[in-house]
Amino acid sequence: MIREDISNGAKKPHSFGKPERIIRSYEYKKVHKQGARYKDDLFALSILKNNMTNHRLGLSVGLTKVPLASKRHRIKRIIREFFRLNKMKFKNGPYDIVISIITAPPYKINYSIFEKRLQALLKEANVL
Repeated sequence: MIREDISNGAKKPHSFGKPERIIRSYEYKKVHKQGARYKDDLFALSILKNNMTNHRLGLSVGLTKVPLASKRHRIKRIIREFFRLNKMKFKNGPYDIVISIITAPPYKINYSIFEKRLQALLKEANVL
């Protein structure tokens, strides 16, 4: 059954595949340069409408901001999970979204705290 879905090219609505990722450095630079910026004390969000059919996400969690690899990867997993579950709620067209960490979280990293902060930033950007 899973093989049939993959072979038919059927895309699940809550997936997060390669077409939904910003990978190239020039794509990051374009979003940072031309996009609108929003931030709080933990995240910086750059957002730009794209000409594609889907939303794309780019993450920037620097070594100097979060020195432990395990924490950096956990932060990325949580943000990707938030994007995966909420991308169907985004309004007004497909976006390129780059989320950067400004400072390391001073508390235990969990989904619910990140979800509230990211929802607030996306509502401020009039995306949610």
